[in-house]
Parts: sequence; C-alpha cells; structure tokens
Amino acid sequence: MLIIVGPTGVGKSSLSLEIAKNVSGEIVNFDSRQIYKHMYVGTATPSKFEQMDIPHHLYSFIDPKIQFSVYDFRIKALTKIHQIKSRGNMPILVGGTGQYIWSLIENWELSNIPPNINLRTHLDTIFQKNGVKGLSEILINLPNFTDEIKVEQSEKHTRDIKLDGIYTLRMKYPSLNQFIENNFAIANDEKVTFDEIKVDLNNPRRMIRLIEKLSLPSHISSDLHKNTFNMQLIGLTMERSKLYEQVDLNIKNMFKDNALPDEVSGLIQNGYHESLSSMTSIGYSETNQLIKNDIDLETCIKKIQFRTHKYIRSQYNWFKLHDSRIQWFNLTDIPKKQIVDKINNHISLLV
Repeated sequence: MLIIVGPTGVGKSSLSLEIAKNVSGEIVNFDSRQIYKHMYVGTATPSKFEQMDIPHHLYSFIDPKIQFSVYDFRIKALTKIHQIKSRGNMPILVGGTGQYIWSLIENWELSNIPPNINLRTHLDTIFQKNGVKGLSEILINLPNFTDEIKVEQSEKHTRDIKLDGIYTLRMKYPSLNQFIENNFAIANDEKVTFDEIKVDLNNPRRMIRLIEKLSLPSHISSDLHKNTFNMQLIGLTMERSKLYEQVDLNIKNMFKDNALPDEVSGLIQNGYHESLSSMTSIGYSETNQLIKNDIDLETCIKKIQFRTHKYIRSQYNWFKLHDSRIQWFNLTDIPKKQIVDKINNHISLLV
C-alpha cells in the first residue's frame, strides 16, 4: 500500500495518477473536504475526466449537511482498501488531512460517538494560535488527567511541567507508567518509555486525541478495525515561496468564468447553510461573503490565499520533514518523472 502526503497544491493527485497507471493502482482520497458532494471547485477535487482511467474512491460521496467523523472515515477507508487488495490491485492513499492519515497508520483508538464539533474547533483554534503549548495547558487542567496520574505533592515527588511544548513528568508511580502506556502507545504496540513521553506530548495529534478522550464523560470502547498492511509513506514538498506562488495561482483560477462563486451560490440556493462545517471550508466562507457583497473580489482572493498559506503551515505540523517514517521528495529539486520512476523501481516492496 502506498500513501502520498504533503501540503495542498504540491501535486499529490497528479503524481498518484502517474504511479497508478504503472502498478494497477486504485486511488483512495484522504482529504477531508474532497469527501463532499457538490463541492468540486473550491476543494480541487479531481475532475471526472481525471478519474476516468484510474478507479477513484471516497471522493464526493457525502452530503455536505452530514457530520462525518475521523472514525467514520477510517471505517470507510479500511473497507475500500480491503476491496482493492482483494482485486489484486494496489491502494494508493492520497491526501493532506493529518488526522485521516495518522489515524489509519497509527491505529488510533477511535469511537463512533458523534464528534464534539465545538471542542474540535476550539482545540484546532488553540493549536493554530499557540501550538502544543496551548494544548498542553488544557490537558494538565483536565480533572481526568490529574486523577489518572495520581500526583502526590511532596518534596521528593513533584510534577514539573514545562509549558514550552514538551512535558517532563518527574515521577515514576506505577499508575503513571500505566497511564502513559495506555494513552501514548505508538505504532506496532511498542511500549512508550518514561523518557519518550516528552516526544509524544509534543505531538499535536496525540494531544488532541487525549484531550478528546479525557473530556468524555465515560469510557468508550476502542475501535477494533486495525490497519495491518505493508505500506510506504511518500511525502511531496517544495520550496515554500514557490508553493505559495503555485497555490495563489490555483486560487485565482477558481474564479475564472465565475466557477467558484457559481458553485457556492448553487449550494446556498439548495439549502446548504453557511454555518455548516462543510461550508466553512477554505474558499467557501470567503466566497459567500463575496456573493453577499460584504467584500470585493480582490479581498476575497487575498483572504483565501492567506487561509491557504496558514493551512499549509498546519499541514507541515502534521507531516514533519524530519519524520523518518516519511520518504520526502522535494519537487523544487527533483522532477516529478524521476520521483515516479524511483517509486516504481521499489514497488515490489509495497505489495
């Protein structure tokens, strides 16, 4: 199984098409906005023409009014992956949504309890503004967190928490060690050592997952659907200024022939209210402001570009360039054809 990640606009979709042609591949979407029906222009969903030669899955299959959780997506994705492999083909997972990708790779414990949208929005806002420092401040103030570790205040046993994005918990009670193992176990069931907690607690996806878990009023059963596939993780990147220049041009092109405003107008006319989670996506809320004459076209485009740049920076927090699990290719230095050839030369390792 091949997984292609990277920031928006870097060229993941076109690369996946080139690879799929050579390996009997089927492409599975891992972008949280391209799952919606009727939302094609603003999400840069591959066109029907682009999807014609290679099977594509999990694109444009959910009504924008429906709340669709990471749990829901992972169940759908695993089902598709099994079906593709049963046909003797290779699943090629493509997307830049960190929670979708890592929930599958790391076998997150997830629940089918309806998502707490307000909490997730709140946590995401705090992470965007203050990074893991902001998340850590929330985490240590959760009653369940302090109850679990059962910290005893004394001269010899104290909690030393440095709010610089890295925790140091200087105590080794059995209850604490068990808490760490239960909540910060990494992929392939390896145990997390006491010293490694500072790494995991500097990881936003684990922070958000733990905060959500400890915020629930009662224990939830774990998701038994597990990813056991052999896989290779490919990352695409490029020099940041060139990437921004490329996505800025893509955004301008969305307004050619009034394409994005027409799409947003159609959604509003068909009852998709601007308060829906799907309609707050990058490009849709700004274009709705344009339609209502709250802003002009130039301001609209600039606001979308600004939000997209911010989102790209967030994606690099989910997919770090120094993550040894990801084989990175810099498109600034390496032509796309050369990347395709390198992957094809090692394709036997992925089946």
